[in-house]
Amino acid sequence: MRKKSRPLTLLELLVIIAIITLFSSVFGVNVVQMVKEYRFEQSCGSIATELYASGRIARMQGGAIEVHLSVDQKGLLFRRTTDEAIPVDTYFFTFVKLYKGVEHVEVDGKSVEKCTIRFTPGGVAESEVVLKYRERFHKIPLHLL
Repeated sequence: MRKKSRPLTLLELLVIIAIITLFSSVFGVNVVQMVKEYRFEQSCGSIATELYASGRIARMQGGAIEVHLSVDQKGLLFRRTTDEAIPVDTYFFTFVKLYKGVEHVEVDGKSVEKCTIRFTPGGVAESEVVLKYRERFHKIPLHLL
């Protein structure tokens, strides 16, 4: 014969809720931090791709491309413009995107809030861009272009 199961008491329910709350508070913070770091790494990869593409297009088309970076509380704003030598209808150059997670930018070791990197067929003057988020950083070498 089957034994009847008894319902959970209020004390047992409170213990279960306390355990679930404890686990969620410990692991929830780590998950949020991991998501922010993932967004930072994803932003760094996208910015590096755009910088390398700017250098390649400047060499191929024989004109100059300027990349404007500015940092504020929302993140890093990336904007790309061109001169008259490169036809604007060939490429999309008024590209503006906000990369969240990037808190700090250094160009050749100097901290900047705004900077312009100019790509020409002869190359680029700056050697590297360093993007920072808290204690993590990502280097983008420009001299390899």
